[in-house]
Parts: sequence; structure tokens; C-alpha cells
Amino acid sequence: MTENNSINLLNKTFDVIELLSGSGREMGVSEISRRLNMVKSGTFRILNTLKERDLVYQNPSNKCYGLGLKFYFIGSAAQAGLPLCTVAKKHLDALSITYEESFELSIPYTQYSSVPSCLVVSSGTNMTSFQRSQSLLRPLHATSSGKCLLAFSSESEVKSYKGYELKQFTTKTVTSWSILDEELLKIRDCGYCVCCGEYVDHISGIAVPVYDSMHSLLGALSISGAEDHLEKLSRDELIRSLQRAARNIGKHF
Repeated sequence: MTENNSINLLNKTFDVIELLSGSGREMGVSEISRRLNMVKSGTFRILNTLKERDLVYQNPSNKCYGLGLKFYFIGSAAQAGLPLCTVAKKHLDALSITYEESFELSIPYTQYSSVPSCLVVSSGTNMTSFQRSQSLLRPLHATSSGKCLLAFSSESEVKSYKGYELKQFTTKTVTSWSILDEELLKIRDCGYCVCCGEYVDHISGIAVPVYDSMHSLLGALSISGAEDHLEKLSRDELIRSLQRAARNIGKHF
């Protein structure tokens, strides 16, 4: 096999992995081939090789494929080695211990997703069953961290998202870009975002931006939990604690 063919095969293999990663569901050989414009036999060979390495699994009932558990350990190892995650984890854990709630650091992630999303890259220790059951990808328009990232991103970045339909998750989800734009202005003015029941009913969140030493946006620091739990905490105190942690994280970069 020539070098170009080897590189092409490697690229196609990564295309399959990234498609499965972004789909959030199992996919069959025909669909993967169609989505990636690949020959079905070639797609099958790639999937079979990945399956032999435990990087994908095949559901025996429907013959569809999904990412294997090995990717979880690869991802965990990669995340643990990121300087941003290493620094953030200490502050997130401290906040979780103090407030007995879930704290997260998220960054923008739009590739291979059907809706503009943010990726949770580091989490505090006190995770609820809700957080453990959710994907690490969260919609930008329906979560506190996502709206925070949108609000403090550049105009060109926000404009690039506007080709996407805003998917509805609950009756409170904002599905109009004009309404969302108004909300983003308010978030910029006050410096933080509060989101209540827009992604999951009765789950609320508060988020603040995290900047590096050059005032470039690194991500969003957030607390999330049941509405009735967060209502018992002082919002002003929470926001000050989040902003203090955000400054402490950002000064390392």
C-alpha cells in the first residue's frame, strides 16, 4: 500500500470515529457509508478493524455500531493531561465540597453535532445521577454554560452558529434566534447567565465566563442542579464564588 493510500485510509478511519462520536446513537454500515460518501465494503473493513481493537462495538440485535468503552478511557486520559482541566479540577472540587452541588467547566464544540454545543471538559466531584446520565455535549442555546459561551464569544463566531436550528428540549427552551440575541445582550451586561429548565425540566444553572491572561475566552464555569436546591443558596454568593474561581483558573493561562 502506498503512503498516500495509507494516509487516506487513516483519514477515513478517523472520519468514521468522529461521525459515531457526534451522532449520539448507533449507526449501521449503510448509513455510515452514505454519510461519509464511502464504499460500503471499505466502511465494513474499517469498522471490523476498530471492533477487533475494542474501539467500537456492534449491537447484535440491530447490527449497528457505536463507540466502544475503550474511548472513554482514552478520553479520560487525554482530559486528565490537559493543563486547563488539571487547574480547573482543583477549583471545581473545592466548590463542589463547599456547596454540595455539581460544578463544570465547558468549552465550545460544534463539529459533528446537529446543534451548536459545548463540551464539558472538567467536572467537580459531587455529580448527581442526572449529570452522570447526560452526554458531555450540551446545547449552547439551552444551558447556562452554553449561553454564557455564546454571549461572550465574538460576533463572527455567534454569526457562524445562526445557520443551525435551535432544537426544543422543554417548554422553556428558546427556539428563536431573535429572542436568544436579546438574552445574550442581557448576559453580557450583567456578566453571568442564569438558565432554568431549558434543557431538562426543573434543572437550573448559573455560569460565568473564564478568560485567560490576554482576556481571550477559555470557557464557561457553571453550577447546575435541581431548581429547588439552587433556590436555597444565595445567588449573589454563588456568582461571586464562580467569578473568583474563574479568575483563579484564567490567571494560569
